[in-house]
Amino acid sequence: FWRAMTRGASGSFSGRELLFIAVDETFRRQGMALRLMEAAGAEFRRRGIPAYELSVSADNAAALAAYRKMGFEKITIIRAGLDFKPKLTPKKQNQIIFLGRLTKNKRPEDAILAFKKIRELFPSSKMIIVGNGKDYYVNFLKKLAKSFRLGKSIKFTGYVGDVTKIKLLSQSRIILIPSVREGWGLVAIEAMSQGTVPVAYNVPGLKDAINNQTGILTDPNPLSLADAAIKLLQDEKLRSKLAQNGYHFARKSSWENTYLDFKKVLDGILSKAPD
Repeated sequence: FWRAMTRGASGSFSGRELLFIAVDETFRRQGMALRLMEAAGAEFRRRGIPAYELSVSADNAAALAAYRKMGFEKITIIRAGLDFKPKLTPKKQNQIIFLGRLTKNKRPEDAILAFKKIRELFPSSKMIIVGNGKDYYVNFLKKLAKSFRLGKSIKFTGYVGDVTKIKLLSQSRIILIPSVREGWGLVAIEAMSQGTVPVAYNVPGLKDAINNQTGILTDPNPLSLADAAIKLLQDEKLRSKLAQNGYHFARKSSWENTYLDFKKVLDGILSKAPD
């Protein structure tokens, strides 16, 4: 990183030297990321290089305001891409899905607690939990499901490839997303692309992808998550409407659009650079 940042430091900035620093949303929260960005910002200011930052969400862009003192002032939002084409699937199974890493910040246990209440009203409902995690935590989740006598109603698939993931999403009516934080709600967009309605906690990152037209945001607790899911299961007309809206929203998330947004930023930078 340092070698890339300081290459040619002894020479003058030609106006066409570009440096990109990729910082993952989770990594951004760590002290190392702050130190790297502060060092980069100081070097940019010393050499007169304008510093631009790209974000895939408005929530992230707002959080990045804290980095302006480091020289990162020009924050641009670009659309994220999907690795597969959206396809609206009208015929759904009586299935709810959780998709993501099985970690505490993703709160899969909240999804299980919510499903417990859902199944009280919809006893034929099934739940698929897709993702892997530490053995001790996965075992905890399986024991939790069994303690509620949901062992036969909840299936743990572990990690799956894209083909299986798309198939499971296309079969599911609702996806539960009880994460306590997200950099960008990619899993919500993936679900929308297959006509699966997201029910998620109202937290930064997810708010950019989900609104009252494409899904439901709830207070961060299993009871609220369950109530929202039950509302959709009781009203197929509403669920279908949100599914269609989400599908059209997901269609905007293409790598072609990501390229166009990124190209627009670069064209703007280069147009201002001296010859």
